Amino acid sequence: MTSAKETAAAEAAKLVKQENPKTLGLGTGSTAEIFVNLIAAGGFGGSCLPTSERTAALARELGLKIASPAELVSVDLAVDGADHIFRVGGKLVAIKGYGGALLREKLVEYNAKKFVIMVDEGKLETKDYKVPVEIVPFSREFVIGKLRELDLKGVVRETGGNECLTDNGNLIVDVEMKAGSEKSLPKLEKELVLIPGVVETGIFTKVDMVIVGKADGSSEQMA
Repeated sequence: MTSAKETAAAEAAKLVKQENPKTLGLGTGSTAEIFVNLIAAGGFGGSCLPTSERTAALARELGLKIASPAELVSVDLAVDGADHIFRVGGKLVAIKGYGGALLREKLVEYNAKKFVIMVDEGKLETKDYKVPVEIVPFSREFVIGKLRELDLKGVVRETGGNECLTDNGNLIVDVEMKAGSEKSLPKLEKELVLIPGVVETGIFTKVDMVIVGKADGSSEQMA
């Protein structure tokens, strides 16, 4: 049985066939990996600009052509998953970065002419969530202190007792957020990036389309 995320990835792969981009931005995460396998199987012949070393390794293994960072200025289409999707003031807002690739994701996806997100319907549920923030390691205590001044709790992400490092050698601080706080996200993004030591946030406000896969095998588009 096809899962909801597989349905969303399949619809995104169809979109790639239709639009035939010269340069395609590849996201990071489990849904993105399904998508990468699908476009490779479909014979995608353009260049791919991966958002992480993990995705780049998969793309190379599947025989896809990898673009150079110089092509960041000419990405026709970017496709990625997301951790949460909200509609704020009529606009789509995504939370990304649970996989730790938020900086490169934002660089690629904000520079794309079109950015499409693929998710399962569970990513639309209202519940507590976290906003990942990539920071310079030297700034850890300073940034966490500044978050406290904003009445926010930030926790440095760890795996197996070790601090998680991004592909860029930075740390991830997960900022705890309550369900229903999504209306504050555009304002929060602006506040966070002004803190010295913050490199980027996992708040994505430039989203052109969301493809939602459902458990019954159907899908819908949000724009």
